[in-house]
Amino acid sequence: MRIPTVFRSVAPMLFSVAILALPSVANASTPTRPAVTTDADAKNAAGLFSLTVRARHAEQRVDLVVEKKGDGYTGVFITHDQQALLENVKVEGDIITASLLTNIGRGDLKLRITNKGLVGTLHVGKGTLNVGGERVY
Repeated sequence: MRIPTVFRSVAPMLFSVAILALPSVANASTPTRPAVTTDADAKNAAGLFSLTVRARHAEQRVDLVVEKKGDGYTGVFITHDQQALLENVKVEGDIITASLLTNIGRGDLKLRITNKGLVGTLHVGKGTLNVGGERVY
């Protein structure tokens, strides 16, 4: 059976959800100016989310932790065997954006806050993965 080219190019990115566990010094992000948010945004953005990252032919469960820290946000993207600190985490209205380091390059995460959780995309290189799931806490 021949494996489709799209699957072969996206599968490595999806199956590892491409996260590198780097030493904490290397993961330290440069402080950025926090986005202007309202208290309602902060309450909805911060939390623990159980998400599914999907490509055409595969999917993987991940956890996302977003925490309000001072005037900004911090976060961690967690798979079953790796994690990555989110960098440049911003909340603007009902949109959370962040970047993270994956095993094939820097990824850009963009999620919309819904009544039940989050929905959005993870762009890594030329690939785009759909992300969605529910709030756990």
